[in-house]
This record gives sequence, C-alpha cells and structure tokens, in this order.
Amino acid sequence: MKIVKIVIGIIILTAIIILIGETGLLPFFKLNIFKRKPLKISETPVKIKQIRNIGELITAEFYGEVYADLNDAYKEVIKNYNEKKAQDTIGILRDSLSENFPLFTKYLNRQNEINQKKAEAENLKREFEELKKSLFLQRTKTDSIKKFVLKEEKIYNEKHTNYTNQTNELSKKLKELQKEEKKLKRRIRKLSRTSKRRKQNKEEIEQNKSTLSNIRDNIEIIQNELDEKSKEHEKAQTKYKEANRLYASANNEMKEQEKRYQKKEKLFNRKYNKIKKEINNFMVNRKNLVYIGRGWVKAGFNIKNITEDKLKIINRNDSTILKVTIKEPEILITDINPWYIKTKDEEIPGYEIFMQKGRQKKFTDQEGQMVKQICKQKLKEEAIKKDIIKKARNTGIETLIKFFNLMGFKYVEITFEPTTEPAV
Repeated sequence: MKIVKIVIGIIILTAIIILIGETGLLPFFKLNIFKRKPLKISETPVKIKQIRNIGELITAEFYGEVYADLNDAYKEVIKNYNEKKAQDTIGILRDSLSENFPLFTKYLNRQNEINQKKAEAENLKREFEELKKSLFLQRTKTDSIKKFVLKEEKIYNEKHTNYTNQTNELSKKLKELQKEEKKLKRRIRKLSRTSKRRKQNKEEIEQNKSTLSNIRDNIEIIQNELDEKSKEHEKAQTKYKEANRLYASANNEMKEQEKRYQKKEKLFNRKYNKIKKEINNFMVNRKNLVYIGRGWVKAGFNIKNITEDKLKIINRNDSTILKVTIKEPEILITDINPWYIKTKDEEIPGYEIFMQKGRQKKFTDQEGQMVKQICKQKLKEEAIKKDIIKKARNTGIETLIKFFNLMGFKYVEITFEPTTEPAV
C-alpha cells in the first residue's frame, strides 16, 4: 500500500514539472517535449528584395490598330500650350512651338473663333433645353388637369344619376299629390252645391279642405326640393363643363407647344450639328498626315514599389503563409514598334502612313512624332474601353498565387488595396 502511494506521488510530481516546463512559468526552466514551433513573423528582407526585383507582372494584353492625324496632333499641342502659357511670359515656348509646328499660330489664332462657336452651341442647347422643359411642364399640367377632369366626371356622373333617380321619384310623388289635389277640389265643389245634409257636408268639406292644405304643403315642399336639386345639378354640371374647358385649353396649348418644339428641334439639330462640324473641322484641309498605329497594351501589377508592410511572411507550425496586399492592376506598357511587328505569316509595320497631303518636306519631325504619340494614346484608350484593367484583375489573383508559388511560398493570400478607380 505504501509503494502505491509513492508511485502516485511520483506521477503527480512529474506532471507538475512537465506543466511548468511546457508553459514556461519559470524563465530558467523550459521544456518542449511535443516539439511545437512558436508563431512568428519571419525576418525575410532578402526574399522581399527578390520579389521587388521582378519589377512588373503582366496579366492581360491587348493588341489593336488605331489611327491619328495632324489634326489630332495640333489639338494636343494647343491643349498643352494652354496649360503652360501662363508661365510663358516672354514667349519662348510659343516661339519654339511655332518653329516645330508650322501651323501652330494659325491654330492658336482660331481658338477665339472655336470658343465662340462652342459658346454659340451651348446657348442653342440651353435655349432648346428651356423649350423642352417648358413642354414638359405643359404636359405635366395637362395631365394633371386631365386627372382632375376624370375625377370631376366621375363625381358629376354619380350626382347626375342620383339627381335623375331622386327627381323621378319626387316627380312621381308630385303627380300623385296633384292628382289627389284635383280629386279633393272636385269633392269640395260637389259638397258645396248639395243643400241636403248641409251640416254633415260642412264637416266633410272642412276635413277635405284640411287634407287639401296638407297636400298643397307637401307639393310645395317637393317643388322646393326639386328646385334645390336642380340648382345643385346645374352647379355640378357647370363645374364639370369648366373643368373640360380648362383641359381643352391646356391640351390645345400643349399641342401648340409640341408643334413649336418639333419645329425648333429640327432647327436646333441642324444648327447644332453644323456648329459641331465646324468645331471638329479644325484641320487645314490642304495639309494632313494620317498614321495607322498597330501595337500592344499590357496591364498588370507593379511589384517593384511594394513595401514590407504590404508583404508579410508568417511561419506557423510546418507551413509558411505569404500575405500580400497589392495595388489594383494598371497599364504597364503601351508599345507600337517603330519598325515591324512579326506575325506568323508576315511582318507588318507598327506605324504606317495611311494618307499624306502636301509635300513630304513640309512635315516637320515634331509633327510626325506627335501624330505617332497620339496613336499611342488612342491605343491605350482603346484598351481601357475593352476592359483590359478588369481582365488583368480577374486573371491577376491566380497569376499572382502561381507567381509566389514559384518563389517558394506554398500558401498565399492576396488582397487588393481599396481604390476609387483602377490605375491606368
């Protein structure tokens, strides 16, 4: 029995020692019998640097064909100049642009004319919108009056039905009373002429006269009631006719406004389109240069700017988890090869002159370069219209996970930084 107690005591003491060692209650006495690994964030600056060195990760591509002309180029030149002209106090920028872009001064001088045309177009549009608003208000007013008329019509019809039924009933009673009145009058006259039984006749005459008086009172009451109902009916009828008159007037006014609107609409469209054509016809027709541009737009993720707080490596037991917070995808490359683009069957030029008016020597290098630059801008805009950013994001998560898998991370969690609109 004593031996059993000793064994139990040893077991309890051993359990206490293991508990203290595993929990680390004593800093100088620690055990790790179960070989557990503590949760910690690894210091991995080398791996983060390697990830940054990748630079850019492309997840969507767009190939397209666009064109731009000298008109587009000069619009861009004028736009850039207007943004910087406040700093061009002594005209150095203007002189430089005039030298490199021979039509610059002509285009600049036409700015006031173009602005006047735009103001004219806006005034026309404003006048037309006011007319449109006026017609809308008239239609609303007419519809409101129509609803009122329909409501009054329903009330009038109900009152007219009640009036007809009531007057018919009262007229029927009136005829019966008038018939009874005539009958009593005849009876009284007859009794008055009879000399026999004069006393008895006198009593009957008085009774008949009293009854006749009551009948006449009732006749008067019914006639007054008929007159009152006739007045009420006439009043309801007048109100209904007035509502119809108002509706007819409003409807006629609406139709007149619709005619004026349709006439003004045709005139507005003709004038407005003419002004827009004049504004868009910004080019000097006797000289033009049109390039076709063919190239690639590539979108994806800019990894080279990633910071350590956006990329964390966590070791947990036997697994390593990479948590990445990354910016939304953006346009990384817009490229039109100045020479040739190789395809399976042939080599096609990246830039190709589609149309050329005027002598070759009249086009400066800067004009040609600006037209090519506009081609690139349009290619990028076309790619954005075709949802290249959306496609880059959709394929981005899977691509990023595979990319980081190749870097040696088996488990990867990707989240995107909140943004109001995609980067382009």
